[in-house]
Amino acid sequence: MKIQIKILAVFAVLGLSVASQAQLFIEDFDTFTAWSGGAKTQIASKNGDATNGWVKATFHNLRRPSAAISDTGINGTQGAIRRTLPEEMGGAARDITGEINSNGNYMVRALSHLDPEGPAQGARPVALQVGDDTMFERFANQNELYFESRMIATGRNVINQSGRFRGVNGQARPYQFPDCTRNPNGTLNPGVPEGDPPCLAHGSGDYQWVFDFIPFGDWWESLINVNMNNGIATAWFRDVDDVTGEATGEWDKLPANFPQGYGSTVFGLPFTELSAAGFQLSGTSGGIIDNFISGHPLLANQGDFDGDGDIDGNDFLVWQNNFPTTDGAAISFIGDATGDGNVDGDDFLTWQNSFPYPATLAKTPEPASLGLLALGALLMLRRRAI
Repeated sequence: MKIQIKILAVFAVLGLSVASQAQLFIEDFDTFTAWSGGAKTQIASKNGDATNGWVKATFHNLRRPSAAISDTGINGTQGAIRRTLPEEMGGAARDITGEINSNGNYMVRALSHLDPEGPAQGARPVALQVGDDTMFERFANQNELYFESRMIATGRNVINQSGRFRGVNGQARPYQFPDCTRNPNGTLNPGVPEGDPPCLAHGSGDYQWVFDFIPFGDWWESLINVNMNNGIATAWFRDVDDVTGEATGEWDKLPANFPQGYGSTVFGLPFTELSAAGFQLSGTSGGIIDNFISGHPLLANQGDFDGDGDIDGNDFLVWQNNFPTTDGAAISFIGDATGDGNVDGDDFLTWQNSFPYPATLAKTPEPASLGLLALGALLMLRRRAI
């Protein structure tokens, strides 16, 4: 009887309220009146006036120049690049107040361009960053997490995922694999050119993963998710079409979470609350940022797991393909609606109670097929409970 009731509930058309959702900020660097100066116009000001909230940000104890507008964004649109001189860093940050999901998670992502045929040694990073108000202070290191990538040779990219806490570099062995032998899932390893080590020892004692960037072409999408419920922060990536920017691959998680144990006494992250996010570009790696997105998809905690603005059978398949996940590191794109970092029965019930949205959604797959899928999910949940 309980299974019958639940299956019938799948087909109930329930109203959704998006009022509780976090604001979703999307910056494509294209339509801003202050950027009418064209290429090399700085995208940030001291206080964010007339620059869509972007302000100059603190980087490594120096007030660096803002990033600049370029006509080399995805598909010939505008994007953000570093300043002219190779030694200069360019970046910007913005206030993310109101963009934390109501379930306690924050997500930032962007399209990143690296030139796989570009310079070898000395190429500098493209980085996403999240942190607190120290990111806006002058002449001070910031409390932050960052996910950076840089080319070290043709087609060879190094990934660095770590954090800083008020002048104390938190890079000490961020992956916690000091012997450099763990083989992570996904394309990080094997994906290393023959003869290369799986990771490189850095001067400060941390290890950075070597990444074969050739299969990705010129562009990929990178993502940071911070779960303020359990203090777990993760970095993700996926391939995109080099012309349109549309996703062509699934989200793949870097093999370890951001390091903990320094900074905040709450979670061991370098901040007690999130209030800023941004990016950094530097050096000669052909680095470009485009389509910067702050916040979760607006229906993320109501079952829209693929982030396309509706709740349908495709979202169920995302949940099904990742159930069960119990490591506390899951994100909404792989089926976590409740914000606890897991993919479990609670997330299925959230999807179930919201499906379909909108009510006029075309029924694909057909009701009978979706009913069988839902029945399969309920049997999975029942089996797990026994």
